Amino acid sequence: MAITQDGKYIASGSADSRVCLWDSATGKEIRTFKGHAGGVSSVALTADGKYLVSGSWDKTVRLWDLNTGREIRTFKGHVEGVNSVALSGDGKYLVSGSYDKTVRLWDLNTGREIRTLGHADGVRSVALSADGKYLVSGSMDKTIRLWDLKTGKEIRTFSWDIFAPPLDLCKKGKYLVAGSLGCTVHLLRLKSGKKIRTFTGHTAAVLSVALSADGQHLVSGSYDYVRLWDLKTGKEIRTFNGHTEGVTSVALSADGQYLVSGGMDNTVRLWELNTGREIRVFSGHNFSINFVALGVDRQYLISGSEDKTVRLWDLKTGKQIRTFKVVVEGVTSVALSGDGQTLVSVIRDKTVRLWDVKTGKEIRTFKVDVEGFPYDVALSGDGQTLVTGRESWSRSTGIRYTMRIWDVKTGKKIRTIVWHELLVAFMALSGDGQTLVSGNEDKTVRLWDVKTGTEIYTFKGHAEGVTSVALGAEGKYLVSGSWDKTVRLWDLNTGREIRTFKGHTSGVTSVALSVDSNYMVSGSRDGEIKTWDLKTGYLLISLVPFKDNEWVTYTPDNYYICSPGGEKYVSFRKRNTIYGPEMYSQSFKNAEVIANKLQITNVQTTTVEKTKPVDTQPIDINITSSNEPTTIKTPGSIQPPTVVINYFKCKDKLIEEENPMVESPEVEVNATVLDNQYGLKKIIITVNNITLSEKILSGKSYKLKQTIALSDSMNHIKIIAFNTKDIQGVEEKVIAYQKTTSKSSPLQQMVKSIFGKKRSWAVLIGIKDYTLQRNGMKPLPYALNDVRSMKNYLITGLDFDKNNIKTLIDSRATREEIVKELGENIPGRVGTGDRVLVYFSGHGGKEIIRTDDGDKTFSYLIPYDGKQNSLFSTGISMEVLSRLSERIPAKQVLFIIDACFSGNIGQIIKKSSIYPKETRKEIETFIKNKGREVMTAGTMDEEAMMGDKWNNHSVYTFYLLKGLRGGADYNKNKVITTTELQQYLENYVPKEANQTPLRFHLPGSRGGQFVFYREGED
Repeated sequence: MAITQDGKYIASGSADSRVCLWDSATGKEIRTFKGHAGGVSSVALTADGKYLVSGSWDKTVRLWDLNTGREIRTFKGHVEGVNSVALSGDGKYLVSGSYDKTVRLWDLNTGREIRTLGHADGVRSVALSADGKYLVSGSMDKTIRLWDLKTGKEIRTFSWDIFAPPLDLCKKGKYLVAGSLGCTVHLLRLKSGKKIRTFTGHTAAVLSVALSADGQHLVSGSYDYVRLWDLKTGKEIRTFNGHTEGVTSVALSADGQYLVSGGMDNTVRLWELNTGREIRVFSGHNFSINFVALGVDRQYLISGSEDKTVRLWDLKTGKQIRTFKVVVEGVTSVALSGDGQTLVSVIRDKTVRLWDVKTGKEIRTFKVDVEGFPYDVALSGDGQTLVTGRESWSRSTGIRYTMRIWDVKTGKKIRTIVWHELLVAFMALSGDGQTLVSGNEDKTVRLWDVKTGTEIYTFKGHAEGVTSVALGAEGKYLVSGSWDKTVRLWDLNTGREIRTFKGHTSGVTSVALSVDSNYMVSGSRDGEIKTWDLKTGYLLISLVPFKDNEWVTYTPDNYYICSPGGEKYVSFRKRNTIYGPEMYSQSFKNAEVIANKLQITNVQTTTVEKTKPVDTQPIDINITSSNEPTTIKTPGSIQPPTVVINYFKCKDKLIEEENPMVESPEVEVNATVLDNQYGLKKIIITVNNITLSEKILSGKSYKLKQTIALSDSMNHIKIIAFNTKDIQGVEEKVIAYQKTTSKSSPLQQMVKSIFGKKRSWAVLIGIKDYTLQRNGMKPLPYALNDVRSMKNYLITGLDFDKNNIKTLIDSRATREEIVKELGENIPGRVGTGDRVLVYFSGHGGKEIIRTDDGDKTFSYLIPYDGKQNSLFSTGISMEVLSRLSERIPAKQVLFIIDACFSGNIGQIIKKSSIYPKETRKEIETFIKNKGREVMTAGTMDEEAMMGDKWNNHSVYTFYLLKGLRGGADYNKNKVITTTELQQYLENYVPKEANQTPLRFHLPGSRGGQFVFYREGED
């Protein structure tokens, strides 16, 4: 995405091959730029708002006249898709990054290629300094490089933890922000390479970042939300909730008033930065948005999409002005010149194209005749400095974490810092840029000298890996967050732990300090953001945000405030009775208390002139969310009616399970309702929030006996009793009804039409006998049964063509054969619209490498010829498996690994606490978007169990097959998503074995899921 400097216009690129220009004021699409034959991955507007540049996967970059929509020029020459382009501030130079591993510099006026620079792997993104002196490039080799454009020399190399992270540079070129696979954003000082601050709060990988023009704020987009941060303090200011899928691109207006975001949900959204209000939604693209840009005068918005179009929109009216069409492949990235007049785009046809933003005309096409694969980078406005960080691995060196610091003026690499066998989760730089702090997976925090790269001090105390760190502005204090659910405050001079902050109920993922170091903010997997008094250690307030933009904030002494719709998440419980907040809000809903908490220095002196209830019996206030609920104690007053469910029956049989599934369409409920204080007024029964019956009552007791009809899915039954004071008591029960039918469902037919027999592939690997190189490894008598049963049901129940299923068992499942099948044979057979299932049943192993910095664990699959005592050279590591997935061109790839110690790959997907209920729209999104998923039988520390009790299978595959045969079809629509399948496995496997099934995303996954459709009788 790109936004004009005045915020009037937004440009977005989409997977539907279109680029769209939008009016930010009205949300109307002004114009669609059609012509690309592939998805538009990036767009940019020139500073003067006259021209638009779009990059596409059709290997071209196109320049458009924004006013007329006419294509001025097509930039051809790339032999692979161009993923990123950038314009110099003076509009003289264009830079392109390509899958051919090169970065090319072009003269914008003549189209002449000036210089070629290179990476070890494909280049995904590039950016130029405003003065055109410096260039930064990001690559799949997990490095970001800073170049001197005049000399072509590499100034500095920054190593990172993911392939070409999303990047941006501040205007003055002093700082770099980079997103991470670990759900964090890092702020680094370019000259020293030091990490200044880590922004934590996201619960999924960060997909996009952008800095405000004044350098005060940072915006980041992820699979969860768009978040606004204070760059100086690291504090999260606001969350923007509206997208239903991952946010792939963000852009800020030059005046800092507006934010634009583009997502995998095919929409572009305009936000008011100060309030977080969603101003407008721009709809029109048919596929996910890859990039957006705003015009300088804030009149236009441009969007590039996977639908092969670039669209121009009028921000005031929301109308589409023009569509720029390109008849080739998708645009991978775009950038605007400093003056906003020219747009540059990188396209997969191996071209970089220059466009006139106002007219939409293509000015020039630059050809890059080399192979490669590009990713994202960013450069500051003046382009003086760059920092990159990268985690890498090789057989000779093992794991390394490399930071490279670049001098943009000279093009020289100032310094390279390499840390061996150290897995860095987070980095922060001191204010003076002299010291770097790293939070590490070995449970330590380390302090480094940036000039020498030497370690100054190691802080030990956390019980689990450190996820985030932050430094005080004055350089005296350090705070660190950890998976051990605590935040710790350290003295930088002595290394002494000053204080431990406890209160989170799950791992802490992010920490930030205020500018004056008086306050600390922490974010956690428990879904809460907590603010603490750093000096006293007191918890001041806790904020719980929700996906529907609602929120609740509460204090340790039980006061709360909430958004207009947030009170629906607040409930009261006494013993086993739950009732609404209406009778307690008068006493405890108090904005004044919350405000005072953030202003006072001693929280114990807080007083509130408001009457509390006189009843001192404890009542729990529950803040209910999709994460772990938070409970705080509060005194109560009026008691609600008591609802006691005596029993539920199905076919005269008592239902005793907590969340049962029944085969009868009716159940009988028997309950007793009491209110001895005020008497009963009425009773209501609802199913899935729909009123089934309502009865007026009198007296103090009532006995209920009623038959309830069930729908063919999940049935959330509530019995709600009201007393004469309109206080309600509630009891509830969730019952699933499975209707037996063999008929096809509309969803099944939809999935089948997209992924039929000929487009579904499988590689099934099973190893029973390891006698060739046993080395103490026991035979696995049930592994071949697992493979045979999987193959049989794929053919008979899941509509896979037997000719598309490859089995590798025992002596055929050598390391060479497995790698060849997944890395060469499958990529050569499958199409881009196909799906591939890879199943492995065999031994897994783990290798613990001992270093001065602690133990490092690596997980492996052990092939037929693998040696347990030589896993590095004979096994298949999780990283190798991840790289093999990148070679498969299919739309969906799913690895199912039934092996010991396998849960150590990709980014873990959080467990769900409720039964999945995907809608048709969600399933359409799953099968449309690219998916790279891994499901494992357990964690990296757990063994996989098998035996006769599971019908001669492993426990994991036993329930995997049961789930695929219908147990995981919670919606009973003959369609099973990996979310449903994972939920089923999580419900049953841990009950019978010491295993925790896990599910992961791999790099390259874009929100898709492997969706099975079931054929025949259950």
